[in-house]
Amino acid sequence: MAEKRNPIFGDVVPSLNWGTHLCSIYRNKREQLAVVLPYLAFGLKHEERCLYIGEEGRKEELCHGLKGYGLDAEDCMRRGQFIFSTKEETYLKDNFFSPLAMLDSVINAHYEALKAGYKGLRGSSEGNWVSQNIPGAKRLIDYERDVNLLFLRNRLIALCQYSEEIVPEDILQGIIYTHPKTVLHGRFYDNPFYVPPHLFKEQVAQEYQAGSYRRLRDRIIEGQ
Repeated sequence: MAEKRNPIFGDVVPSLNWGTHLCSIYRNKREQLAVVLPYLAFGLKHEERCLYIGEEGRKEELCHGLKGYGLDAEDCMRRGQFIFSTKEETYLKDNFFSPLAMLDSVINAHYEALKAGYKGLRGSSEGNWVSQNIPGAKRLIDYERDVNLLFLRNRLIALCQYSEEIVPEDILQGIIYTHPKTVLHGRFYDNPFYVPPHLFKEQVAQEYQAGSYRRLRDRIIEGQ
Protein backbone atom coordinates (compact mmCIF):
# COMPACT_ATOMS: atom_id res chain seq x y z
CA MET A 1 0.00 0.00 0.00
CA ALA A 2 2.72 2.47 0.93
CA GLU A 3 4.51 2.05 -2.40
CA LYS A 4 1.31 2.74 -4.33
CA ARG A 5 0.53 5.84 -2.31
CA ASN A 6 4.08 7.17 -2.17
CA PRO A 7 5.81 6.03 -5.38
CA ILE A 8 9.47 6.70 -6.04
CA PHE A 9 9.52 9.74 -8.32
CA GLY A 10 11.19 8.04 -11.27
CA ASP A 11 8.14 5.80 -11.63
CA VAL A 12 5.85 8.84 -11.86
CA VAL A 13 7.73 10.90 -14.46
CA PRO A 14 5.95 9.50 -17.56
CA SER A 15 2.55 10.45 -16.13
CA LEU A 16 3.34 14.12 -15.55
CA ASN A 17 1.29 16.37 -17.82
CA TRP A 18 1.87 19.85 -19.20
CA GLY A 19 1.07 22.41 -16.55
CA THR A 20 2.55 20.36 -13.72
CA HIS A 21 4.36 22.47 -11.12
CA LEU A 22 6.09 20.40 -8.49
CA CYS A 23 8.82 20.78 -5.93
CA SER A 24 11.53 18.39 -4.82
CA ILE A 25 12.72 18.82 -1.24
CA TYR A 26 15.79 16.68 -0.70
CA ARG A 27 18.27 15.93 2.07
CA ASN A 28 21.39 15.11 0.07
CA LYS A 29 22.83 15.00 -3.43
CA ARG A 30 21.82 11.37 -3.94
CA GLU A 31 18.15 12.21 -3.39
CA GLN A 32 18.45 15.31 -5.54
CA LEU A 33 19.91 13.52 -8.57
CA ALA A 34 17.60 10.51 -8.21
CA VAL A 35 14.72 12.91 -8.87
CA VAL A 36 16.07 15.34 -11.43
CA LEU A 37 17.87 12.88 -13.72
CA PRO A 38 14.82 10.80 -14.76
CA TYR A 39 12.82 14.02 -15.03
CA LEU A 40 15.28 15.55 -17.50
CA ALA A 41 15.91 12.30 -19.35
CA PHE A 42 12.23 11.88 -20.15
CA GLY A 43 12.01 15.36 -21.64
CA LEU A 44 15.15 14.98 -23.73
CA LYS A 45 13.90 11.67 -25.11
CA HIS A 46 10.48 13.11 -26.00
CA GLU A 47 11.38 16.14 -28.08
CA GLU A 48 11.07 18.72 -25.32
CA ARG A 49 13.48 21.52 -24.61
CA CYS A 50 14.95 21.24 -21.12
CA LEU A 51 16.11 24.25 -19.15
CA TYR A 52 18.13 23.78 -15.97
CA ILE A 53 19.06 26.60 -13.61
CA GLY A 54 21.71 25.52 -11.15
CA GLU A 55 25.02 26.06 -9.45
CA GLU A 56 28.29 26.16 -11.33
CA GLY A 57 29.62 22.63 -11.59
CA ARG A 58 26.19 21.02 -11.71
CA LYS A 59 26.34 20.83 -15.50
CA GLU A 60 29.10 18.22 -15.43
CA GLU A 61 27.17 16.14 -12.85
CA LEU A 62 24.04 16.20 -14.97
CA CYS A 63 25.86 15.28 -18.16
CA HIS A 64 27.54 12.37 -16.41
CA GLY A 65 24.30 11.19 -14.81
CA LEU A 66 22.30 11.38 -18.03
CA LYS A 67 24.73 8.99 -19.69
CA GLY A 68 23.12 6.31 -17.53
CA TYR A 69 19.89 7.00 -19.43
CA GLY A 70 21.60 6.58 -22.78
CA LEU A 71 21.81 10.31 -23.44
CA ASP A 72 24.65 12.49 -24.68
CA ALA A 73 23.68 15.62 -22.76
CA GLU A 74 26.61 17.61 -24.12
CA ASP A 75 25.36 16.99 -27.65
CA CYS A 76 21.85 18.03 -26.53
CA MET A 77 23.39 21.27 -25.28
CA ARG A 78 25.21 21.90 -28.56
CA ARG A 79 21.93 21.43 -30.44
CA GLY A 80 20.05 23.76 -28.12
CA GLN A 81 17.71 21.13 -26.70
CA PHE A 82 19.28 21.24 -23.24
CA ILE A 83 20.08 24.68 -21.83
CA PHE A 84 22.01 25.21 -18.62
CA SER A 85 21.98 28.58 -16.86
CA THR A 86 23.18 29.84 -13.51
CA LYS A 87 21.15 31.75 -10.93
CA GLU A 88 23.16 34.87 -11.75
CA GLU A 89 21.97 34.65 -15.36
CA THR A 90 18.33 34.16 -14.42
CA TYR A 91 16.93 34.65 -10.92
CA LEU A 92 19.56 37.09 -9.68
CA LYS A 93 20.35 39.43 -12.53
CA ASP A 94 21.86 42.58 -11.03
CA ASN A 95 22.03 40.70 -7.71
CA PHE A 96 18.31 41.25 -7.17
CA PHE A 97 15.30 38.95 -7.48
CA SER A 98 12.21 40.23 -9.29
CA PRO A 99 9.23 37.83 -9.57
CA LEU A 100 7.81 39.73 -12.56
CA ALA A 101 11.10 39.71 -14.43
CA MET A 102 11.49 35.98 -13.82
CA LEU A 103 7.95 35.25 -14.99
CA ASP A 104 8.68 37.19 -18.17
CA SER A 105 11.83 35.14 -18.74
CA VAL A 106 9.84 31.90 -18.37
CA ILE A 107 7.28 33.12 -20.90
CA ASN A 108 10.06 34.02 -23.34
CA ALA A 109 11.82 30.68 -22.86
CA HIS A 110 8.53 28.86 -23.48
CA TYR A 111 7.94 30.83 -26.67
CA GLU A 112 11.46 30.18 -27.92
CA ALA A 113 11.10 26.43 -27.26
CA LEU A 114 7.90 26.22 -29.30
CA LYS A 115 9.35 28.40 -32.06
CA ALA A 116 12.32 26.04 -32.30
CA GLY A 117 9.95 23.11 -32.87
CA TYR A 118 10.00 21.45 -29.46
CA LYS A 119 6.84 20.06 -27.90
CA GLY A 120 7.21 22.33 -24.89
CA LEU A 121 9.55 23.51 -22.15
CA ARG A 122 10.59 21.32 -19.23
CA GLY A 123 12.39 23.26 -16.55
CA SER A 124 14.15 22.57 -13.30
CA SER A 125 15.81 25.02 -10.94
CA GLU A 126 17.77 25.02 -7.72
CA GLY A 127 16.37 27.50 -5.22
CA ASN A 128 18.88 27.25 -2.39
CA TRP A 129 20.07 30.80 -3.11
CA VAL A 130 16.96 32.01 -1.26
CA SER A 131 18.83 31.36 1.99
CA GLN A 132 21.33 34.10 1.11
CA ASN A 133 20.93 37.75 2.01
CA ILE A 134 19.92 38.89 -1.47
CA PRO A 135 17.49 41.78 -2.10
CA GLY A 136 14.10 40.44 -3.12
CA ALA A 137 14.85 36.85 -2.09
CA LYS A 138 11.84 36.62 0.21
CA ARG A 139 9.59 37.28 -2.79
CA LEU A 140 10.44 33.86 -4.18
CA ILE A 141 7.21 32.55 -2.64
CA ASP A 142 5.24 35.17 -4.61
CA TYR A 143 6.90 33.90 -7.77
CA GLU A 144 6.17 30.25 -6.95
CA ARG A 145 2.53 31.17 -6.30
CA ASP A 146 2.10 33.04 -9.59
CA VAL A 147 3.83 30.35 -11.67
CA ASN A 148 0.72 28.24 -11.15
CA LEU A 149 -1.36 30.74 -13.13
CA LEU A 150 1.17 30.85 -15.95
CA PHE A 151 1.28 27.07 -16.23
CA LEU A 152 -2.47 26.70 -16.68
CA ARG A 153 -2.37 27.78 -20.31
CA ASN A 154 1.06 26.81 -21.61
CA ARG A 155 3.12 23.76 -22.51
CA LEU A 156 5.30 24.08 -19.45
CA ILE A 157 6.35 21.74 -16.68
CA ALA A 158 8.65 22.59 -13.77
CA LEU A 159 10.52 20.85 -10.99
CA CYS A 160 11.69 23.29 -8.31
CA GLN A 161 14.46 21.93 -6.08
CA TYR A 162 15.20 22.88 -2.47
CA SER A 163 17.63 21.45 0.05
CA GLU A 164 16.07 20.69 3.42
CA GLU A 165 19.51 21.22 4.95
CA ILE A 166 20.01 24.72 3.50
CA VAL A 167 16.69 26.50 2.97
CA PRO A 168 15.05 28.00 6.09
CA GLU A 169 11.93 26.23 7.30
CA ASP A 170 9.67 29.25 6.87
CA ILE A 171 10.57 29.31 3.17
CA LEU A 172 10.05 25.55 2.87
CA GLN A 173 6.61 26.02 4.40
CA GLY A 174 5.81 28.47 1.59
CA ILE A 175 7.17 26.01 -0.97
CA ILE A 176 4.72 23.38 0.29
CA TYR A 177 1.82 25.82 0.00
CA THR A 178 2.67 26.83 -3.59
CA HIS A 179 3.21 23.44 -5.28
CA PRO A 180 0.27 21.16 -6.16
CA LYS A 181 2.62 18.17 -6.35
CA THR A 182 5.57 17.41 -4.10
CA VAL A 183 8.56 15.11 -4.04
CA LEU A 184 9.80 14.61 -0.51
CA HIS A 185 13.07 12.73 0.00
CA GLY A 186 12.71 11.12 -3.43
CA ARG A 187 9.06 10.03 -3.21
CA PHE A 188 6.08 11.57 -4.98
CA TYR A 189 2.95 12.87 -3.23
CA ASP A 190 -0.16 14.79 -4.14
CA ASN A 191 -0.06 17.81 -1.87
CA PRO A 192 -3.20 18.34 0.27
CA PHE A 193 -1.78 21.62 1.61
CA TYR A 194 -1.48 23.35 -1.76
CA VAL A 195 -3.24 26.74 -1.75
CA PRO A 196 -4.48 28.10 -5.13
CA PRO A 197 -3.13 31.55 -6.02
CA HIS A 198 -6.45 33.36 -5.63
CA LEU A 199 -6.73 32.12 -2.04
CA PHE A 200 -3.10 32.38 -1.07
CA LYS A 201 -2.98 35.78 0.62
CA GLU A 202 -6.20 35.21 2.52
CA GLN A 203 -5.48 31.71 3.78
CA VAL A 204 -1.71 31.67 4.17
CA ALA A 205 -0.41 35.14 5.00
CA GLN A 206 -2.00 35.27 8.44
CA GLU A 207 -0.80 31.84 9.53
CA TYR A 208 2.75 32.00 8.19
CA GLN A 209 4.92 30.61 10.95
CA ALA A 210 8.53 29.55 10.88
CA GLY A 211 8.96 26.01 12.18
CA SER A 212 5.73 24.49 10.84
CA TYR A 213 7.34 23.03 7.72
CA ARG A 214 8.32 19.73 9.33
CA ARG A 215 4.79 19.23 10.60
CA LEU A 216 3.38 19.76 7.11
CA ARG A 217 6.03 17.52 5.58
CA ASP A 218 5.37 14.67 8.01
CA ARG A 219 1.61 14.89 7.49
CA ILE A 220 2.07 14.60 3.73
CA ILE A 221 4.38 11.61 4.10
CA GLU A 222 1.98 9.93 6.53
CA GLY A 223 -0.96 10.53 4.21
CA GLN A 224 -2.92 12.75 6.57
